[in-house]
Amino acid sequence: MTTLQNDIKNVLDETMARIADAAAKGDVKALGQLAARATKLEDMKRTVVGIETALKEFQSLTSPGGTGNTLRRLPIRVSEGMIRQNLLTFTEHIKRGRIQVEEEMMIEVRPTGARFPSKVLQNGNRLQERGEIGRFYRSAGVQDGDIVVLTETKPNEWTLEKVSPDKAP
Repeated sequence: MTTLQNDIKNVLDETMARIADAAAKGDVKALGQLAARATKLEDMKRTVVGIETALKEFQSLTSPGGTGNTLRRLPIRVSEGMIRQNLLTFTEHIKRGRIQVEEEMMIEVRPTGARFPSKVLQNGNRLQERGEIGRFYRSAGVQDGDIVVLTETKPNEWTLEKVSPDKAP
């Protein structure tokens, strides 16, 4: 944890303690103000993590021997709703700066070898291509709570596979 992350955590911890005190006293006005403050602190924490992740990627461009091709691995826990609607969503990965909205990718499904292009849409933080996601879910036998992983093999080239819980990050 970086110094800035630690500072945010300390202020958030203090805020949470003040929320507990306000709740014990029944001070609804203070609870509202402190809850808004806690929400802002959580947003700041996510922003800091995203910036730090992006900075590490840029540093790989300038480090000796760095290629700038920092490959990513994005685990996603699939919900029943995602399966029902053929969605693959990236909300947490977008918040953490691991992937960008409108990022385009060519995805190879494992083990079938099917390939399809897609991109991350801002609306729903999801992949654009829903039909192929549905086919993947059915062919891989994905169920509620399973983990699938998108792994970048080279820039804009990805593999998609279901992983067993013991191999999930």
